[in-house]
This record gives sequence, C-alpha cells and structure tokens, in this order.
Amino acid sequence: MPLFFALLWQVAALGLTPSTSPEFQLTPQDETAVCITPEQYVEVEQLMQDHRRQLIRTGRLPENYNGRMAPPAFIWPVRQATGFNYPSYYSINNFVDLDPNPGSVLDWNCGVRTYDGHRGIDINNWPFWWNMMDNDQVEAIAAADGVIIAKIDGNPDRNCSCIEPWNVIMIEHEDGYQSWYAHLKSGSQTTKGVGESVVAGEYLGVIGSAGCSSNPHLHFEVRDPESNFVEPYVGSCNSLATGSLWADQKPYREGTLNQLLTHSAPPSVQFCPEGEVTNFQNQFTPGDGAYFAAYYHDQQNGEQTSFQILDPNGTTIYNWNHTSPSSYNGSWWYWRWFIPTDGALGTWQFIADYNGQQHTHYFTVVCKQELTIQPVTINDSRIYSVVKSISTNGAVAITATGEVSMTAGESILLTPGFSVAPGGQLLAVIDDCPFPAAAAEPEFSQPNELPASPFNRNPLTDQTLTNRDHLKFGIYPNPAGDNFQVIYEGIPTDEAVTIEIYELNGRLLQRHAYTSTGTGPQSLPFSSRDLASGQVYLIRLQTANATSVRRLVISR
Repeated sequence: MPLFFALLWQVAALGLTPSTSPEFQLTPQDETAVCITPEQYVEVEQLMQDHRRQLIRTGRLPENYNGRMAPPAFIWPVRQATGFNYPSYYSINNFVDLDPNPGSVLDWNCGVRTYDGHRGIDINNWPFWWNMMDNDQVEAIAAADGVIIAKIDGNPDRNCSCIEPWNVIMIEHEDGYQSWYAHLKSGSQTTKGVGESVVAGEYLGVIGSAGCSSNPHLHFEVRDPESNFVEPYVGSCNSLATGSLWADQKPYREGTLNQLLTHSAPPSVQFCPEGEVTNFQNQFTPGDGAYFAAYYHDQQNGEQTSFQILDPNGTTIYNWNHTSPSSYNGSWWYWRWFIPTDGALGTWQFIADYNGQQHTHYFTVVCKQELTIQPVTINDSRIYSVVKSISTNGAVAITATGEVSMTAGESILLTPGFSVAPGGQLLAVIDDCPFPAAAAEPEFSQPNELPASPFNRNPLTDQTLTNRDHLKFGIYPNPAGDNFQVIYEGIPTDEAVTIEIYELNGRLLQRHAYTSTGTGPQSLPFSSRDLASGQVYLIRLQTANATSVRRLVISR
C-alpha cells in the first residue's frame, strides 16, 4: 500500500522566537506496491468462492439475493480497544480509485487521495502505528451483521513492503454485499470460524501490517452481490453508488487532534518498526527539557491551534498558537520547553484548543534526587523538595519578603554565605519528597531527625532544629476525598498546636490553631472540599519545639 502521509515537526524553545525546521513529507511508494496483488486477488477470491459454495450447501448462505433488502448501512470498521482513551486513533490515507484508466486516479470527492487501482479504504493507526499494534490498541470490527466466509491468519505482520500473503477476514452480509478486513495482526483474529455469524461492532482482530503493507493499517474493501468492488462513500465523483453505504458518512476532511503527548526527546515516526522511537515521558523534574507534541489527522491549511501549559495551581505558565501551513492526511508538530527550575511539584496540564474542541494531556513534575542551590537572592515564595539532600553554595540570601520551604529526605546543608534577612521566612524539614505521593500513608509516620550539620531556622542563633522524638503525626484517609483527619499524639497538655495547609508552591491556604488536650492520640477533622482533586498539598503541624510536614493527596 503506498502512503502519502505528511509528517511535520517544529522545534522551538518556548519564550524564544520559534524556529521551524524544514517540512518533511514522505513520498508515495512505487505504484505497483498495492495492498494486494492481482495474483493474490485470484487466490483469495477462489478460496472465498469455495467456502461460499459449502455454506450454500449447508444452508448458511442463500443461493441468490433476488428481492433482498437494500445495501447495508456500515458502521466505522475500526475502534479503540478498551483501556485506551486517545481522542482519535486513526487517519485515512487512501480511498477507492474510481478512475478506470491506468495511470490516473480519482477519489469519491473528486480528489486524488488514492493510488492507481486501489479497491479499498486504507485506515492507518495513528499516531505511532507500530506502538499501537504492539499494544493491541486499534481493533477491526464488523461493519454490519453477517457471516464469515473466509479467514486467513498466521502470516508475518510486521511488513514494510509488498510481502505476500496477508491476514484477512471476509464477511458476507444479508443483502449479498461483502466486507473485507485485511492486514490484521497475526494470531489476533476472532475465534469464530467460517460459517459463523457476527454482529455489527463485533471484534474481528487487531490492526497489523501483514501482506503488501508499509505500516499497520486496515484495508477495508466492499463488494456488491456481483462481486464488484464498491466505494461506500457517496460524493460528486462517485458514480458507482446510488447512496452512501455508511450509517453515518464521515466528511472528506475531518480535522481532528488525535492526541497530545509529552516526550523526553524528539519522537521518530517511521514506516518500518525498527525506526519508530516514541520517547514517551509523563514525569519530569524541575529544569528538565520536555517535548510537547500534537498529532493530527486531516489538519487543513490555515487551521489554528491554541496551546497552553498550566502548573498544578491552574496558572498558565506559557501559551502559544500554531497555524497549519498546508493540508495533511496526518501530521505532527513538537515544541521544546524547559520546566522552570522552581516549577511547582504536582500534576501539570498541556492543553490544546482546536476546531472547537479542547484536549488536555497531564504530566507530573516530581522531586529531584539532590539539589544544590547556587548563589541567588530570593525575594519571593519558593519551595525546594528533593528525595535525598539539599545544599547551598555560597551567597544564597532570603530577603525580608522571601519565603522559602525546603524538604529533603536525608539532609539539608546551609553553607557559609547563606542568610535570612529579618522578616524573611525559612521552613526546612526532613521528610519524604511530597510528590509523587504514595498510594496511602500509615496512620502515623515514624519521626525524622534533622542532621547534625549546620542548619539554622533563625540565622542569628546557633540552634539546630530537631523533631521531638516522641511526636507522631499522620493524615487519614490519604488520599482523601471531601474530608480528612489530622491525627497526632505525644504533645503535652495545653501546648499550642498550629496546623497549616500549603500548596506545593509554598502558598499558605489555611492556618488553624489548637490546644493539645493530652499526650494520647488526638484527631482533628478537616474539610477538603475546597482543595482540587488530583493535587498534592503539604500539611504542616507545628508546636513550640517541633515541626513536621506530611503530604496530602486529594482524589475524588
């Protein structure tokens, strides 16, 4: 099957002047590389006719269709498998060639979206056709009720050229029309055999690349009761049909955003399987370079897409527009952007608005393993969270308006040159990285001790902050829905207790003051209805002698 599939890319550092790479368009293959050769058509039709005669003798098919009902109303013959949720998962590359003259082509809409002698519709997996095939993501389904009249399976399914034979299922419908489903993945076909009935929408197999094929796609072919091939679409240049054979005919161009994805490096889309590199990545750390990609089918010249990147607080960190310079059967574009070094931890959103539809891809920004803070003057609110250790290097100064939170799993080291001006705030605790969150925390977490290295809550003193070794503090349930409880014990009677709720960027949301009623377990109820689902928050419990921080996940 020759392909005419435009693959595009654009590379730009967001916030800078975009630089567009040269357009790259894959050229059609040799026109002799058809989905099925004339010789194989003869073999397949002979097999099908042998089966039909047997089915007629056993009464499973009628001898003729005189006076039978009107032609079928086909549903779309591919679907996305359960468990996958791409906004769209295919592109149409070729329609039926309606021009009988050798060397000339014509599709049903008076275009040239086909190749010479093509008798079916080629529906590609898209994007990343090989990855979709390997994961059984796109399935062929029966387009109408009928009886299986032929099956061929077990042939190689990762072809990149015209290698015979193919894997195919043929169905005959109640009106005598037939539908063929070709290039299926080996071993994926329905367990039903020749002579058994199927209903519209029933699973037939996984889209593959068996036979004459350069990439995974479905060759969907329709025959009338006289075995003439038929274009099921009706249009200005389709003189073969008196009406559409589709229950709901799709437009010639249906500009659709198939998927938004994030990648660790530029993705590679190739015909042959060894050339496809997805580089999928949905988890980054502050400072990482990420590639934001949009994959379309039927993107048309002049169409605009608006993009934006939102942090966990819903704040738009960056936005830009893209205008398609031409029309394509399938296209993809990507942009590179660096996650801010002080980017908030949690779930981010990559959003696109295209053709009246909004699509969102979620990715997370999580803690680094280690962090060294280089000389800097901090006069705003910042949060640093790492898995192991944080250290400063030289003149790191928190001004009177600065608010800094540091969380590390093992140690925090403030070296000479670190300073906090009067009025500035520093919260530094040894605790687990707040994101990604565990599925659930135990009712109480074991206390942590800060290291013996220089660590000053107040730079004017020489004290080292330590957790009281008998303080226990937990959150239940976690993840929480609309309500949760803060549970603690070991705080003396009448001692003041402050509980604060922070966003991951360090912004204080709530502060509550309590008085301990005893050293035994105490439970304080909280409402989380005003906290966003899918986000992570920090809960800080503070007494006169101890500070402890736990993470809270909201999940509804």
